[in-house]
Amino acid sequence: TETSGNLYGIYVDSADGLASPSFRVRNSFVANNGLVGPTVYGTAMIGTQINDMMFYGFETAGVDYGVFVNQTGFQDAITSADIHFTGSIHDGCRISCYLIQGLTAAAGAGVEINGGYLTNSATHPLIDIESSYGVHVSGVQFGVAAGGVNTCVVANNSSHISLVNNLCNGVVNAGFLLIGTTSSTITGNVLDGVSAVNGLILLQNNSDLNSITANVLSGQGNSILVDATSNANTGLDTNTISAPLAGAVVTGSNPLTPKVIQLGTTLNSASVVTYSCTFVAGACSIAQTAFTTTPSCTIAQVNSGVGAGTAEPQIWISGLTSTTLNLAASSTSYAGAATAICVGH
Repeated sequence: TETSGNLYGIYVDSADGLASPSFRVRNSFVANNGLVGPTVYGTAMIGTQINDMMFYGFETAGVDYGVFVNQTGFQDAITSADIHFTGSIHDGCRISCYLIQGLTAAAGAGVEINGGYLTNSATHPLIDIESSYGVHVSGVQFGVAAGGVNTCVVANNSSHISLVNNLCNGVVNAGFLLIGTTSSTITGNVLDGVSAVNGLILLQNNSDLNSITANVLSGQGNSILVDATSNANTGLDTNTISAPLAGAVVTGSNPLTPKVIQLGTTLNSASVVTYSCTFVAGACSIAQTAFTTTPSCTIAQVNSGVGAGTAEPQIWISGLTSTTLNLAASSTSYAGAATAICVGH
């Protein structure tokens, strides 16, 4: 009968600075039976010293937030550390199934989400990580509810985030979105888009020094997008991106490593053809004469180019057909050399 305020299934409070350690929850369930006024949480952990929390088989249904972890303030002691959710099931989250805020890089800080199944309303990220350090997400299946999946994971202004071996299907916006997030790992995930026009893995707003490796992308928007502000991201050439080729794009600047996008699956015993071109205040077109059909192709920037006004010309992929690879310089203010390497069979 409540019409406003906040309701909690389980509430752990360290807002007064006193430690709240060693808490165990096994096979518990929190449900919202149709209330639309209050904000309903399955569990909330708020404060400066929330430590050693273990949730096993925790389930929620119809709540706004399945799990809310909010580190407030800062203590010299270990803060908001050793928090684990194993095999959690959150059905029909009205906003996000996990909202994690403010975890600092204090010794041992971190949250682990291991396994489980999540669905929500398709208008919010299923896992929302805000200004946090040391969140690990592995083995989670992001279920496709009515309307699809808006975003599986958003990491905003965070670092040392790990997304490993998750299944993210039915994406209508973006699978994994990193905004101003650094020194993080996205590896071994399977992502599929149904109408994702923004790409399945996006790095934006100075998302630097991240490792993006061995992910499998398919469906609509099957691309890895790295914007022009995000640098030194590695492993892009290790990902498998299926047809349609037109959806696969990498832009941006990664000066510490070759910038790579893999289109399709590189076959065994591949032939390698190397082309060189010179940017002259505009675009250059390289004929792929070695291929007579649409190739599986890896396109790489080689960072040894020399040009007036810059030590490293950048490459944007503007189009790909079975016969021509079109490359456009990132600036018309210099001339420089670059190499494209196409691998196909």
